[in-house]
Amino acid sequence: METKLVKKTIEYDLQEINQLLDEYKSSLETLNRSPKTIEWYTAILRSFFGFLKMNGLMKPVSELGKNELKAYISYRQNAKRWPNNPHISKENRGKL
Repeated sequence: METKLVKKTIEYDLQEINQLLDEYKSSLETLNRSPKTIEWYTAILRSFFGFLKMNGLMKPVSELGKNELKAYISYRQNAKRWPNNPHISKENRGKL
């Protein structure tokens, strides 16, 4: 029973997030931001929310705070960069 409640809560949170992202995208369009800027901003937010979901940190947007943001920033800072790029030698992949 508890698992169904958790799943339902996550589904609700994802619906809420998608609605907020759509509203945010519309507001950026209203402000006449370029399509690339809008795409970039929403991709970053989708990445953040995807990280939360994958790591069991998803909660209602109103309950998200600096701990979740710090966890995401730490994840991004430690993430391997360009793991499959054939033009970068294996020993240099993931290094800036």
